[in-house]
Amino acid sequence: MKTRTENADLIKELKDPEFASEYIAQALVSGDRAVFLLAIRYVVGSLVRELIALETELRSNLRDIKSIRLADKIHCVRRAMQKHAGLVLTHKEVET
Repeated sequence: MKTRTENADLIKELKDPEFASEYIAQALVSGDRAVFLLAIRYVVGSLVRELIALETELRSNLRDIKSIRLADKIHCVRRAMQKHAGLVLTHKEVET
């Protein structure tokens, strides 16, 4: 049985998409259904934690920046999305 520290370390490592992919692949290769399902549980759990952190940071940022320009708000959202979910938001100015 893994210790709490080992689980915390694994969850941190699972933030890396390549590591998570390899982790699931190795669990699948093991041929043990329970091992595979546990790997999926850890990967999904790691993603959920990241999304909760993202939501929390976004709520905090949006509450703090009500009076800031829209461009600055977008910058804060982009930074939080990249930090917590590895997502990159791009935009293109549209001429009117």
